[in-house]
Amino acid sequence: MKKQSSGPPAKYSAQEKIAIARQYLAGDAGYGQLGQQYGLPKRTIIHFVNWYRRHYPEGEAVADKGTATAAQPSAQAAASPADRAKDKELEQARLKIAALELLLANAKEELGIDLVKKSGTKQSNK
Repeated sequence: MKKQSSGPPAKYSAQEKIAIARQYLAGDAGYGQLGQQYGLPKRTIIHFVNWYRRHYPEGEAVADKGTATAAQPSAQAAASPADRAKDKELEQARLKIAALELLLANAKEELGIDLVKKSGTKQSNK
């Protein structure tokens, strides 16, 4: 991804755009609901989703609003309701992991705090 050198600095970070776009693409909330949740205009959420699709055309294999991806149309049609529920649960878990990873990266970048546990912590000499 190329960084533009001209123009004002970005108002929203890439991590914020990605997290919001993925939440929309998971199909859990619409533009309006996400706008209310994050305190953003609906048009901004639409912009984030379009930005995400341009910068990450392969995405995370997330289907858009309930439509099957090209590689899985027949598999999803034959899936039982229990399988679809598990798939949705798995996608939610992946979104949570991605959001937490973005949160950790953002904390390190903006606050200088590394929240990732280090292996081999020191023992106190008592």
